[in-house]
Amino acid sequence: MAKLFETAFGGRQLMEVTTSAIEGFLTEVGHTRGPSNMRTGRTVLSGMFRYAVRTGPLEVNPVREAQTPKNIKPKGRTGGAANLTIDELRFILSAMRTSRAPCPRTPSKAERERGTPVTSDPPTVAAYCERTDLADMMALYAATGLRRSQMLGLVWTDIDVNAQTLRPTGKLVRIPGKGLIRVAKTDDPKNHTGTIALPEFAMEILERRKAALAARRLTSLPDPEIEEPDLVFPSTSWTLRDPQNVGHSWQRVREALGLADTVTPHSFRHAVATILDDAGLSARVTADVLGHADPAMTQRFYMVRGHPHRVAADVLNRAVTGRSQTAPASGMVRLGISATARRKLRSSAFSTGKPRLQRGCDARRPSSALPDRDDVFEPRQVKRGRRRAAGTRTDLDNRGAKDSNP
Repeated sequence: MAKLFETAFGGRQLMEVTTSAIEGFLTEVGHTRGPSNMRTGRTVLSGMFRYAVRTGPLEVNPVREAQTPKNIKPKGRTGGAANLTIDELRFILSAMRTSRAPCPRTPSKAERERGTPVTSDPPTVAAYCERTDLADMMALYAATGLRRSQMLGLVWTDIDVNAQTLRPTGKLVRIPGKGLIRVAKTDDPKNHTGTIALPEFAMEILERRKAALAARRLTSLPDPEIEEPDLVFPSTSWTLRDPQNVGHSWQRVREALGLADTVTPHSFRHAVATILDDAGLSARVTADVLGHADPAMTQRFYMVRGHPHRVAADVLNRAVTGRSQTAPASGMVRLGISATARRKLRSSAFSTGKPRLQRGCDARRPSSALPDRDDVFEPRQVKRGRRRAAGTRTDLDNRGAKDSNP
């Protein structure tokens, strides 16, 4: 960006910058860096020349009338982290523990330039994820919805085993000249210190992880001269784990599993919001889990829009035909259920193993396996009226039977 700016305006005086020169610069930025950088460049230039107009050197802001091209395609990965469905989430978590697919290392830039092939046999996805702690880390992403800086900054004192809760107190930041450090700020919007209730599978992972770290300390002690917090996910040398290294490790697993490059660790945070929303929980509850101060932000950026709602179709079918709609026999059931159904159906949405059946059905079972009772998705008022009517008919029948007997 600096080179483009120098080429466009380096030899010009302030009075010589015209609207056409601004448009040429913005067009070049759009074609080389993408439309997002083009819009950012326009905002920065407009602020610069607005200051020049206020202080006197210029009378007109040349950026004000500049028009930007509309047909520029985005560059690189756009749209943010991809949203994951429940099936995709379960597939990823299961594959990271069981997949025998090869997980080769991506050659470095120097190796690619020399054409040096990678001759070592790659590990399997499961072996690589176990070695790098990715399987546990991604499962806890799905359990908590934490950001990557918060996950890598977790310490064991953040976890209350008896209450089965988590209260993140710090995150990792990179300071120029100092490197990675763990900071704890109570007023940081990216490090909400609220308490999160942990699901049972997360507690099981943490118990296994604590035992594994205790066994590791017997053979590899931390450096006593380096004071580091008691991290849940320390590096191999018991120091802070670099988020960029975690990103490279995830990229390696993602390519081995054939996932899109838009599936990032932040996708698990989006998945948590989507699952809680589909389960019928309020935006305020989801915002508390994700650590958002404003529930409107959770609705705007984290809750998936546009997917089919089976409950809406059932309500319309009952209103028009008077009977409940039969769910399709194929496909998987999403957790978009009514308040009445939530009290009846309890499924293990995050379970990576065999789910437990608790007075309902498993979300991974075909929708034909759902109970076909009409009152599963029946509004409370309708159900109450139907029962009252049935009771009235029973009383009339009993009264008629008594009158007919001498």
